[in-house]
Amino acid sequence: MLTPQIKETAQPQYATRTYRLDTVENRILGKIDGLEAVRQSIFKLLSTEKNAYDIYTEYGIELEQLVGTDFLYATSMAKKLITEALMSDDRILSVEDFEFENESDHLVVNFTIYTIYGSVNEGVSI
Repeated sequence: MLTPQIKETAQPQYATRTYRLDTVENRILGKIDGLEAVRQSIFKLLSTEKNAYDIYTEYGIELEQLVGTDFLYATSMAKKLITEALMSDDRILSVEDFEFENESDHLVVNFTIYTIYGSVNEGVSI
């Protein structure tokens, strides 16, 4: 008697080939792949406020909650929230080298993102 083979399902992976978004002119300009596609995904993840709309309950980042908080709390939470948001993309291996600057009315966070295609330096302002 033959036993049926059960195929294991892996976590869904992000597509590496996608549409190139022109965020200035609000249009699509062909397609991108590799590190450029990951950079675009990083931009979208860091630009989308998680839970702002029903459609974004599992996507994006929750940085708005840090506005007006003290520097120490904001730095520790920013690192956690940024890492969680970016690690949702399976092409990203790690988020490291966090640097924090306390500007007069906001916090600037710079960090390095290591991907399967190489590294990307990024930053956000809270």
